[in-house]
Amino acid sequence: MLFFGILILYSFIYLNLHQYFHGAKLFLVLNLILLVAILFQKPKIVLSRINLALFLLLSVMALSVLFSSYIKLSLYFLVDDLFKIILIAFMTYFALNSTNKLSAFLWIWLVYQVFVARNALTGLNMSAPSIRYGATGLASTSFLGDPNDFALALNIALPFAFYLMLQTRNKIVKGLIALSEIFLIIGIVISQSRGGFVTLISTIIFIILFQGKKRILALTIGAFVVAGISVLAPLTYIERMQTITGSGLEKGDTGYGRITLWKAGLKMMVDHPITGVGLGRYQAAYGYKYHRKEDRKWRVAHNSYISIGAETGIAGLLLYFYLLYCIFKENYYIRKSLRTAKMENHFLFYLSNALTAGLVAYCVGTMFLTAWYYIHIYLIIALTLAIRRIMVEEYGFEIQDNKEKNLIKTLAVPD
Repeated sequence: MLFFGILILYSFIYLNLHQYFHGAKLFLVLNLILLVAILFQKPKIVLSRINLALFLLLSVMALSVLFSSYIKLSLYFLVDDLFKIILIAFMTYFALNSTNKLSAFLWIWLVYQVFVARNALTGLNMSAPSIRYGATGLASTSFLGDPNDFALALNIALPFAFYLMLQTRNKIVKGLIALSEIFLIIGIVISQSRGGFVTLISTIIFIILFQGKKRILALTIGAFVVAGISVLAPLTYIERMQTITGSGLEKGDTGYGRITLWKAGLKMMVDHPITGVGLGRYQAAYGYKYHRKEDRKWRVAHNSYISIGAETGIAGLLLYFYLLYCIFKENYYIRKSLRTAKMENHFLFYLSNALTAGLVAYCVGTMFLTAWYYIHIYLIIALTLAIRRIMVEEYGFEIQDNKEKNLIKTLAVPD
């Protein structure tokens, strides 16, 4: 029941089923049912660097609420936005307790991403302003409603499609996955997102450098992607991407505006280095104090790193970097253990590769977006820890390094 409940939960997240049902209430009830189901199973949490880093980061974020000038709003953000997403990731981790469940979840999750990309493609009017300003995922109330957020989601999904294609042996399935990759790339292009384009190219380069034995295949696919975009993309897309370097930017352009927002965020960090301006309060701080003279609107930072630093202080930003480092390192040890056991062709090995490439896409993409409270990073954490648990419980691996063993001994509570 827990596994199927998680699938339904993610259908609400990515397919925006809220618009067809009494979404908020049904979503809340589903969360509560799944949480109760997990508690009855008496879940066991595996200690790791990731758990510790996430706990410390959440502690700093919670502490920043107390020093916020808008405590009620910060507390609402902490509970309604952040904790809700982390709870979903927590339940995902416990639901995916076997290789079969993990594999099934990934396939269905990828179908959700393709549906999102297809929906944007079929709903796009090539003569409408959307071709200039960018297509979106679903309803504007969804976190996929912004073209840049939409492109980020597809960029993160793309490595999973690529590595699933490498892992499967069935030629028909390989063809279907290749088709899904085309849909994802088209979705990124029609979003008109410059950050999405930078993320796409960065992810492709990383996969080419990272792939090892199949580097030539990755390079060939990457070359076809770049050539296809150059030849088939509309002229407006090419012109918009040419402004990435800064040439052609006008004062009213969103790229110009982001620079202003980043400067404001850095000023917030300088003014509030210890506690920040308060969790989720960048917008209010910008609107009340740090705005340009001609711009009094409440705006987001359009950079996850600056947003966290401005809202939680330098300690929060450093812990966020440490969390990202821990996820990279955990996946490194996962692949190292599987490689030692001659399991380089196993599904878990390919999934760990996909998680690493997906995390690269996230790290690059969130340089242009305030998206650290979206599901992306917490899903990557949940899947990474799920792989670790499956390797230990299903295959008998021990994948901790000596430093982590000592850390766990220090944190362990005696029975």
